[in-house]
Amino acid sequence: MTYANVMSSIAVFVALGGGAYAATGGLVSSSGAIKGCVSKRGGALRVVKPSKKCPKGTSTLAFSQKGPQGLQGSTGATGATGAAGAAGARGLEGISGQTRWGNVLIAEGGGDKVVATVGPFTLTAHCSVTGEGSYLLTTSTTGDWVYGEDSGEEEMTPGSGVEVASDEDYDEAFYAWSPESGVSLNGVPVHWNKTHGSANSCEFQGEVTQTS
Repeated sequence: MTYANVMSSIAVFVALGGGAYAATGGLVSSSGAIKGCVSKRGGALRVVKPSKKCPKGTSTLAFSQKGPQGLQGSTGATGATGAAGAAGARGLEGISGQTRWGNVLIAEGGGDKVVATVGPFTLTAHCSVTGEGSYLLTTSTTGDWVYGEDSGEEEMTPGSGVEVASDEDYDEAFYAWSPESGVSLNGVPVHWNKTHGSANSCEFQGEVTQTS
């Protein structure tokens, strides 16, 4: 019996579907090994059940039903770049969000300060010569409206300010909308008069949120 004879017998066994037969015929042990009896004359291979002994004149040979895992193959070539997809539809235009201000000081009789600008609307802080603070809202388009907690609803004139908050230390909320531009906003301005905010200045803080 030669190594070449044994290996050729195994090759023939596998080629003829011996592995499948062994699996279905109960010839595979619990460990996955297949038992064979190789004739010492001629090298003929005979597969037997795991519990059976090889007869005289043969040698026992065991081999696995499943061979060892092969080496990992080399990485394949990169595929061709796919065609560019069609451009998506344009999304809705977002709103600008929220504008906040705080610790804005204006001396009595000092110049006005813009604290927020949203679309056509501009909110300005004002401190009078007697040290009383207030907020003025102006617009650059016609047909705009503003609603204040104390002032009620009022149509605005472009370039002309509307007082939307004059009470000290109180958040006088207001709402303004512009049909022409489609912009609307909510405002919550707060202020303190002179001596309450600082020795000789009015103090302002608050926020404006664009809602459309």
